[in-house]
Amino acid sequence: MIIIIMFLVIILIIGILFYGTYFGLLTYKDLILKKLAAVDARLMGRQKSVLVFLDAAQETMQSEEELFYTIRKIITEINELPKRWNNNEDRFKLENQLDVELNTLFNTALKNQNIKSNVYLSKYLQDFIDSQLILPSAVKEFNETLRAYKNLINSPIGQILAPKMHINCSFVEYYIPE
Repeated sequence: MIIIIMFLVIILIIGILFYGTYFGLLTYKDLILKKLAAVDARLMGRQKSVLVFLDAAQETMQSEEELFYTIRKIITEINELPKRWNNNEDRFKLENQLDVELNTLFNTALKNQNIKSNVYLSKYLQDFIDSQLILPSAVKEFNETLRAYKNLINSPIGQILAPKMHINCSFVEYYIPE
């Protein structure tokens, strides 16, 4: 009798683990998509503020014409990518290239006295800075959620359930250069 009860308890525990992992995978996948949408919204907001700043500062920073061209080109390439997020590796590679160029733009703009003295250009630069500052928190939340999702997929029960549920982890972490 005790053996039967122990056997039933073990089966119950395994069932609970499978149930928890199954709904955990579904929940994390939805959560990742929401966090990714938040990152995307911040990236799009940053693009908008960068383009406004570039348009306004074009004449003031004529010596940086090549940098302006490179930034606009990368933004165009990002916007030409498909809007689906099931493979964000290409998007994040371009966003990382954009980050590097934006850091150069930011440092150059801060040294430019004409930008500092122009109220409108200073405001546009501040909007660009603000959009850049709110990005890391969204990225951090996304990356943490993605790591938890990957851990669940890589768990022994996740290895069994994920293929049957047609779940894979093609999402990549997003890195913000310093």
